[in-house]
Amino acid sequence: MDLHALLPLAAAALGGGLAVLLAARRGRRQRVAGHRRTGRRGTSRGLRVLEAAGYRIVAEEVVREGIVHVDGREERFTVRADAIAERRGCWYVAELKGTPHVASALHRATRRQLLEYAVTFGVAGVLLVDAARGRVHIVGFEGLAAPRRRGRSRAKRTADRLARDRT
Repeated sequence: MDLHALLPLAAAALGGGLAVLLAARRGRRQRVAGHRRTGRRGTSRGLRVLEAAGYRIVAEEVVREGIVHVDGREERFTVRADAIAERRGCWYVAELKGTPHVASALHRATRRQLLEYAVTFGVAGVLLVDAARGRVHIVGFEGLAAPRRRGRSRAKRTADRLARDRT
Protein backbone atom coordinates (compact mmCIF):
# COMPACT_ATOMS: atom_id res chain seq x y z
CA MET A 1 0.00 0.00 0.00
CA ASP A 2 1.22 3.49 -0.84
CA LEU A 3 2.43 5.46 2.21
CA HIS A 4 0.99 8.68 0.80
CA ALA A 5 -2.48 7.12 0.72
CA LEU A 6 -2.28 6.42 4.48
CA LEU A 7 -1.43 10.01 5.43
CA PRO A 8 -5.03 11.35 5.24
CA LEU A 9 -6.26 8.36 7.26
CA ALA A 10 -3.57 8.89 9.92
CA ALA A 11 -4.34 12.62 10.08
CA ALA A 12 -8.07 11.91 10.48
CA ALA A 13 -7.39 9.40 13.28
CA LEU A 14 -5.07 11.84 15.03
CA GLY A 15 -7.59 14.68 14.68
CA GLY A 16 -10.40 12.47 16.01
CA GLY A 17 -8.31 11.41 19.01
CA LEU A 18 -7.46 15.03 19.75
CA ALA A 19 -11.14 16.02 19.54
CA VAL A 20 -12.09 13.26 22.01
CA LEU A 21 -9.31 14.33 24.39
CA LEU A 22 -10.38 17.99 24.28
CA ALA A 23 -14.05 17.08 24.81
CA ALA A 24 -13.14 14.94 27.84
CA ARG A 25 -11.04 17.75 29.30
CA ARG A 26 -13.87 20.27 28.77
CA GLY A 27 -16.33 17.88 30.42
CA ARG A 28 -14.05 17.46 33.41
CA ARG A 29 -13.68 21.25 33.79
CA GLN A 30 -17.45 21.68 33.60
CA ARG A 31 -17.98 19.01 36.28
CA VAL A 32 -15.45 20.66 38.61
CA ALA A 33 -17.06 24.07 38.04
CA GLY A 34 -20.46 22.53 38.77
CA HIS A 35 -19.18 21.02 42.03
CA ARG A 36 -17.79 24.42 43.05
CA ARG A 37 -21.11 26.14 42.30
CA THR A 38 -22.97 23.49 44.30
CA GLY A 39 -20.50 23.94 47.16
CA ARG A 40 -20.90 27.74 47.21
CA ARG A 41 -24.70 27.48 47.12
CA GLY A 42 -24.61 24.79 49.80
CA THR A 43 -22.38 26.92 52.01
CA SER A 44 -24.57 30.02 51.87
CA ARG A 45 -27.74 27.95 52.28
CA GLY A 46 -26.13 25.97 55.11
CA LEU A 47 -25.24 29.14 57.03
CA ARG A 48 -28.86 30.29 56.77
CA VAL A 49 -30.05 26.87 58.01
CA LEU A 50 -27.70 27.11 61.02
CA GLU A 51 -28.91 30.60 61.93
CA ALA A 52 -32.56 29.56 61.55
CA ALA A 53 -31.87 26.68 63.98
CA GLY A 54 -30.63 29.17 66.60
CA TYR A 55 -26.88 28.94 66.08
CA ARG A 56 -24.69 32.04 66.00
CA ILE A 57 -22.04 31.94 63.27
CA VAL A 58 -18.77 32.91 64.95
CA ALA A 59 -16.39 32.43 62.01
CA GLU A 60 -16.37 31.03 58.47
CA GLU A 61 -13.68 29.13 56.53
CA VAL A 62 -11.59 28.49 59.63
CA VAL A 63 -8.15 26.95 59.15
CA ARG A 64 -6.56 25.08 62.03
CA GLU A 65 -3.28 23.23 62.28
CA GLY A 66 -3.34 19.69 63.61
CA ILE A 67 -0.54 17.45 64.77
CA VAL A 68 -0.05 13.75 64.15
CA HIS A 69 2.83 11.68 65.48
CA VAL A 70 4.43 9.24 63.03
CA ASP A 71 7.18 6.99 64.39
CA GLY A 72 7.74 9.47 67.20
CA ARG A 73 8.06 12.43 64.83
CA GLU A 74 5.62 15.29 64.96
CA GLU A 75 3.96 16.00 61.61
CA ARG A 76 1.71 19.02 61.08
CA PHE A 77 -1.28 19.34 58.78
CA THR A 78 -4.07 21.83 58.26
CA VAL A 79 -7.81 21.42 58.09
CA ARG A 80 -10.36 23.94 56.91
CA ALA A 81 -13.78 23.90 58.54
CA ASP A 82 -16.74 25.64 56.94
CA ALA A 83 -17.75 27.46 60.13
CA ILE A 84 -17.58 27.70 63.89
CA ALA A 85 -20.98 28.16 65.49
CA GLU A 86 -22.23 28.66 69.04
CA ARG A 87 -25.54 27.96 70.73
CA ARG A 88 -26.38 28.07 74.44
CA GLY A 89 -22.73 28.22 75.44
CA CYS A 90 -21.66 25.21 73.33
CA TRP A 91 -19.14 25.69 70.55
CA TYR A 92 -19.29 23.57 67.43
CA VAL A 93 -17.39 23.12 64.22
CA ALA A 94 -19.90 23.08 61.36
CA GLU A 95 -19.55 21.16 58.12
CA LEU A 96 -21.96 22.39 55.46
CA LYS A 97 -22.98 19.90 52.78
CA GLY A 98 -24.88 21.01 49.69
CA THR A 99 -26.04 17.60 48.47
CA PRO A 100 -27.98 15.04 50.52
CA HIS A 101 -25.93 11.96 49.60
CA VAL A 102 -22.84 13.26 51.42
CA ALA A 103 -24.74 14.96 54.26
CA SER A 104 -24.72 11.81 56.37
CA ALA A 105 -22.42 10.65 59.15
CA LEU A 106 -22.69 7.21 57.54
CA HIS A 107 -20.93 8.51 54.40
CA ARG A 108 -17.34 7.35 54.94
CA ALA A 109 -15.51 10.49 53.76
CA THR A 110 -17.90 12.79 55.62
CA ARG A 111 -17.59 10.78 58.85
CA ARG A 112 -13.79 10.87 58.69
CA GLN A 113 -13.87 14.60 58.04
CA LEU A 114 -16.15 15.17 61.05
CA LEU A 115 -13.92 13.07 63.31
CA GLU A 116 -10.86 15.00 62.15
CA TYR A 117 -12.65 18.27 63.00
CA ALA A 118 -13.73 16.99 66.42
CA VAL A 119 -10.15 16.08 67.33
CA THR A 120 -8.33 18.99 65.68
CA PHE A 121 -10.67 21.71 66.95
CA GLY A 122 -11.04 20.19 70.41
CA VAL A 123 -14.80 19.82 70.32
CA ALA A 124 -16.87 16.70 70.74
CA GLY A 125 -19.90 18.10 68.95
CA VAL A 126 -19.65 18.71 65.25
CA LEU A 127 -22.58 20.08 63.28
CA LEU A 128 -23.36 18.34 60.02
CA VAL A 129 -25.59 20.67 58.04
CA ASP A 130 -27.67 19.19 55.23
CA ALA A 131 -28.30 22.41 53.33
CA ALA A 132 -30.48 20.73 50.69
CA ARG A 133 -32.93 19.38 53.28
CA GLY A 134 -32.55 22.23 55.78
CA ARG A 135 -31.40 19.97 58.64
CA VAL A 136 -28.73 20.34 61.31
CA HIS A 137 -27.35 17.20 62.93
CA ILE A 138 -25.19 17.25 66.07
CA VAL A 139 -22.60 14.52 65.62
CA GLY A 140 -20.56 13.14 68.51
CA PHE A 141 -18.09 10.29 68.60
CA GLU A 142 -17.85 7.51 71.16
CA GLY A 143 -14.73 8.02 73.26
CA LEU A 144 -14.65 11.82 72.95
CA ALA A 145 -15.95 14.10 75.69
CA ALA A 146 -19.30 15.86 75.46
CA PRO A 147 -19.41 19.40 74.01
CA ARG A 148 -18.11 22.04 76.40
CA ARG A 149 -20.49 24.54 77.92
CA ARG A 150 -17.94 26.54 79.87
CA GLY A 151 -14.30 27.29 79.39
CA ARG A 152 -12.44 27.94 76.20
CA SER A 153 -12.36 25.10 73.74
CA ARG A 154 -9.85 25.17 70.90
CA ALA A 155 -12.71 26.24 68.62
CA LYS A 156 -13.45 29.25 70.83
CA ARG A 157 -9.76 30.14 71.10
CA THR A 158 -9.50 29.94 67.30
CA ALA A 159 -12.58 32.15 66.88
CA ASP A 160 -11.21 34.66 69.41
CA ARG A 161 -7.87 34.75 67.58
CA LEU A 162 -9.65 35.32 64.25
CA ALA A 163 -11.65 38.18 65.75
CA ARG A 164 -8.46 39.79 67.08
CA ASP A 165 -6.72 39.38 63.71
CA ARG A 166 -9.55 41.21 61.92
CA THR A 167 -9.17 44.31 64.09
